[in-house]
Amino acid sequence: MCGVRHVAEAVEELVAEKAAGAADLRDMVKKLKAPRAVWLMVPAAVVDKSISSLVPLLEAGDTIIDGGNSYYIDDIRRAKELSSKGFTTSTSAQAAACGDWSEATA
Repeated sequence: MCGVRHVAEAVEELVAEKAAGAADLRDMVKKLKAPRAVWLMVPAAVVDKSISSLVPLLEAGDTIIDGGNSYYIDDIRRAKELSSKGFTTSTSAQAAACGDWSEATA
């Protein structure tokens, strides 16, 4: 497991819990073995921006999990876009509690 946060102290807390810390997304992707699973815990408003930053760093076969409260229609759109590039997508149980997410996973 590898964690990235924008606050250095938060990364240090992750490292203290036995996770690998990373300075940025590129560093995080390098530290994860393929096929990677990247769990996003960001506000719904920045999920697309976060995915756009990640996609160039990842490889086909990697998985992107939306751990926030994205609108399910957005998840379905993202799943279609990312699956065409060879990625697997999923939503978290937190988001899934809001409705039927079976269509949102690729």
